[in-house]
Amino acid sequence: MNHRRGIGLLLALSVFLLAGCETSDSGGGSGGPSPQSEMNGIWSGYTVATGRTEHNPIDGMIFDGKVYFGIESGAIVGSVDASGGEFDLQFTVEMPRDGTIDITMNGNYTEKEMASGTFTVSNGESGDIFLFYHLSSNTAASADRVTGNWVSDEWTLAVDGTGNFTATNSSGCTEEGTIKPASTTQNIYSMSYTETCSTGTSTFEGLANVQSDAQVNSDPDNTLVIFAGSDAAGISLRLTRQ
Repeated sequence: MNHRRGIGLLLALSVFLLAGCETSDSGGGSGGPSPQSEMNGIWSGYTVATGRTEHNPIDGMIFDGKVYFGIESGAIVGSVDASGGEFDLQFTVEMPRDGTIDITMNGNYTEKEMASGTFTVSNGESGDIFLFYHLSSNTAASADRVTGNWVSDEWTLAVDGTGNFTATNSSGCTEEGTIKPASTTQNIYSMSYTETCSTGTSTFEGLANVQSDAQVNSDPDNTLVIFAGSDAAGISLRLTRQ
């Protein structure tokens, strides 16, 4: 996954992926139980655009009324409304030349199993979406699981025992913020940080999870997955524990 190359339009609409897009954060949650909790967790799947046969993989996280999806060019953030087996996801993307484009995804879900439905875009694009719940969502988050040193091609990150972290990235920027358990029952961490670059500073918020990836090594909790967004950019990262 790539660090901050801009936010693409979305998912199966890869023909529209453009550097420098922006998202409008259209949703937020409050503490405590809410209808959105029925889809909280880690999700992955694919989309198929109308008139096409390609499966376009996606992955992301849902928590407390927000959804983060990682795509080839970064990540996007939107709002979630899910209850009674029906879901509605809303995204707003600012295109450099075309202005605001709205994306809606809706359909049906089975809690902690799968979801399927359709997506429509205000420019006329449409298609189908299929999501599958990760069983790794069901392991409780804890400070110990995320503490340590993590690396990827894009980031080098160090998290201390209180959840404070510092990082540097391949673009020459530095990051400083927090990553802490957001749930007592699920593998969900909330994060916020300030990124400082030669061009200025940006504030990011997002979600993360810790996984055991057998393709990396046999150690438990060896992979940190991050989705985050600011007013002008988004990232999706997969880092390995050092």
